[in-house]
Amino acid sequence: DAQGILHIAYFSEDDIFYATSGDNGATFTEPVRVNSEPGTGQAGMFRGPDLALGADGAVHVVWYTNQYQRKRPTEEWGVRYARLAPGATAFTPELNLNHLPSDNYSIAADGKGQVVVTWTADALYTQYSTDDGQTFSAPVPVAIADPCECCATRTYFSSTGDLYIGYREKANNQRDMHLLVRKKGASAFTKHLLSQTPWQIEACPMTGSSLTGDQNQLIAAWETRGAVYYGVTDVGGQMLT
Repeated sequence: DAQGILHIAYFSEDDIFYATSGDNGATFTEPVRVNSEPGTGQAGMFRGPDLALGADGAVHVVWYTNQYQRKRPTEEWGVRYARLAPGATAFTPELNLNHLPSDNYSIAADGKGQVVVTWTADALYTQYSTDDGQTFSAPVPVAIADPCECCATRTYFSSTGDLYIGYREKANNQRDMHLLVRKKGASAFTKHLLSQTPWQIEACPMTGSSLTGDQNQLIAAWETRGAVYYGVTDVGGQMLT
């Protein structure tokens, strides 16, 4: 963060934990459990928790539970969310955002009260908060996206308030990475191709991805054909490198 503190959320022994470091990772604070019910976290493959920092240093975390493995009712599945308020020592009670089988959640915050959670099911969905995670909207599908449901999304807010989502498409089994761009003040996303190496396979590759940037450009990384690729785009989503 702006003060040089490293924030980390991680999975260990069926729980989700949060800790910080003020010395570049040499030592960490005593971890705080994020999930309200002990023993209910899940993080198979690359599906670890995702974290974003909000207004005044609020910590926002999303993760998936082991309700499927425990054979719990379907409505108990879903993406979970909790918030650590500035100055608090414990996370808020966890919230089930969607109450249905879903995958590949990610979260972003603009530091001014907006929080966005992205996840996939039969489509790519977003859920919005304008009060720094105290309440969320109903899920909103992004109509122009046809996501590969088991490949990770990544959500990112730029310092200028633009919203970006990196995800893998599945249309016609062309499993290429794309970038959704919603400029500040716009009501809809535009879609841009990231992958320059086509990958057509009749299966989900189940891969992770990364997305970050600054006010001038974005840097995305993803997997294609067994290798890791990266690309640099301008703030409109057009590939530069």
